[in-house]
Amino acid sequence: MRIPTITNDPSKVQLSRIAHMIKFSRQDNTFFHVVYGQEERKVDSEEPTATHEQQGPSNKPFTKPRRGKYQRYHPGPALVHKLGHFGYVVPDFDNELAWYTHNFNFVPSGIIYHWDFSNMDVLTFMHLDLGDDYSDHHCFFMQRAEPHLIGHEYLASKGWKSVWGVGRHVLGSQIFDYWADPSGFKIEHYADGDVVNRATGTNRDVVGPFSVWGPEVPKDFGEKGA
Repeated sequence: MRIPTITNDPSKVQLSRIAHMIKFSRQDNTFFHVVYGQEERKVDSEEPTATHEQQGPSNKPFTKPRRGKYQRYHPGPALVHKLGHFGYVVPDFDNELAWYTHNFNFVPSGIIYHWDFSNMDVLTFMHLDLGDDYSDHHCFFMQRAEPHLIGHEYLASKGWKSVWGVGRHVLGSQIFDYWADPSGFKIEHYADGDVVNRATGTNRDVVGPFSVWGPEVPKDFGEKGA
């Protein structure tokens, strides 16, 4: 990480015995936080669940690895295993992309350009460059499809507002389910996303459908405050 151009002296906050956070303001008057030194959480040996008692491997048309065992699901929330990514709309796309890729080890997984102007990039997904190690295509992650669908019904039964989903994205390939949180932000639950490394490269495509299947994207989905 390089120290980017900032408009004030950065402040340093100790979050735990070993983890710290640096906070600084950018030239556009937004604040940026960098957390470092945190201790990695040990991965559970078994996947936690609130939607099933038993779940084995999926049986496919020509291979049946789940034999003599039943799958038993019940209503419940789809558990969140980690924060996956964050997205926002910017007034100057090219400068923002340059700022993140120049100052941090972010690299684009995919870049989308305008259908009428091939030199006008309008959207990107970025991941952490871990070299040969694999990273999520765009760095909230959940489990396989069934808990995802059960979780959708669970949130609907509690009166929460569905924004878009359930469906399958083109870019990133993940199953998605967008909801509005109490503050009005869009929260995407997703599962089964792509992982990439430096050998994968950056895909560049024209703006196209955002999903392979699922409901139509809301017309105000990308608007400010929507």
